[in-house]
Amino acid sequence: MKVDMANKKVGKLPFLKNSKFVRTIIVTALCVLLFSCGGKTNPSAAMTGEGVLSVSTAGEDAANIKRPTQLWHVSDEAVCIFFGYGYNDAAFVASVTEALSAVYGASSDGGRILPIVFPDDFKRGSRSVAAELPLLVGEKKLRGLILLGAPENTHFGIAHLQDKYDGTFPFPVFSFFSQDDVSGTEGTADIVLDKAQEAGIDGIIKNESEQTFVKEVPDFVRRSVDFMLSVDGRLAKNNDLFTYLKKIVGKAKLRRYVDPESGLQSVNHFILSD
Repeated sequence: MKVDMANKKVGKLPFLKNSKFVRTIIVTALCVLLFSCGGKTNPSAAMTGEGVLSVSTAGEDAANIKRPTQLWHVSDEAVCIFFGYGYNDAAFVASVTEALSAVYGASSDGGRILPIVFPDDFKRGSRSVAAELPLLVGEKKLRGLILLGAPENTHFGIAHLQDKYDGTFPFPVFSFFSQDDVSGTEGTADIVLDKAQEAGIDGIIKNESEQTFVKEVPDFVRRSVDFMLSVDGRLAKNNDLFTYLKKIVGKAKLRRYVDPESGLQSVNHFILSD
């Protein structure tokens, strides 16, 4: 007996004979495929929510890269800059302190630049007393002290500050264009610098009107800060002081101060020639 194998095979899959059923299966498969593709997350879309990172707006990262990087680190050390007569103008003080703070940080923010302005910061009632300098320095660990246009009796304040260090500073003290007593300034500062026309006043307090602004002072201060932060301890009063000061004033001409009465040449007092 012959068997129709073609009919027998088809007979095993009767649903294939139903074209409507086949179409239903195909349509169902296509729907499943479409829904599965549509449910995928777009990784470039901006999302918010816990554990999900947001995507920056185009160009925002480039702007962040251009922002200035902080150059200084928090420190308990500081270089104190005393702004006195001729150098206490608000605009000048702000210009110098901002430039230095950008590199070393302001003391108020944990940086190394501690500005003190006379007479504003020294007012006690109706008087301003430079001898009260130690109160303004406080407990800061000083690496240096720079005096600009120091007024009368500033050297008393420096001497009182020395008492906190058993009479000897462990850091350099520079006095530029002081109006204080000459011998007192020489005795409390490591380096004293005057202008030629201001030198030769024997122990007499200079008049405020005689103070002449020296345009190179911002450079002197910046180099002094760099120098003070590079050395440890006080400077010996010897011929090396001239070499140190020469680096600070650059190409400016220097000579040693000579006392007009005794004719003795000072080891730490210098004159900035025109």
